[in-house]
Amino acid sequence: MSGQRVMTRPENVMQDPGAVAVAGLYARSYLAAARVNGIERPEEELASFVDDVLASDQRFADLLCGDFLNRDEKLAIVQRVIAPQATPFFVNFLQVLIRHGRFGLIRSIRQLLERAQEELAGRRRVSVRTARALSDRSRGRLQEQLRKTFGFEPIL
Repeated sequence: MSGQRVMTRPENVMQDPGAVAVAGLYARSYLAAARVNGIERPEEELASFVDDVLASDQRFADLLCGDFLNRDEKLAIVQRVIAPQATPFFVNFLQVLIRHGRFGLIRSIRQLLERAQEELAGRRRVSVRTARALSDRSRGRLQEQLRKTFGFEPIL
């Protein structure tokens, strides 16, 4: 086997169907818990944390996502560093992820949160292939036909 690399696991979590399923479950649960707790835009705090905090400080992200620290140490970091800046709802969500050993899925959860919101709103993403570009009128008719046929709001 000269030069060939044998894949033993997916290169990133979004290639692992099991991890995607678990991340999707956490995304939907996050939205459901937000609704029960009266949180109007829960995606904003999660997106800000992932996009502004974790993306800007890879060492901090590695500490929380990796195996360098145990759960209690990670929980203490969340309490000392994140809790003073975040809502109790969001801090609780981070603590749940850490306690269940799922903090490494946080970027995937953030990605899947948008799709979960679309599903809850009765919308679904649809991929359509055509021989040529659709006019606005044709696009509108296609969306209406899909809406009537499948009973959801299509996102082309």
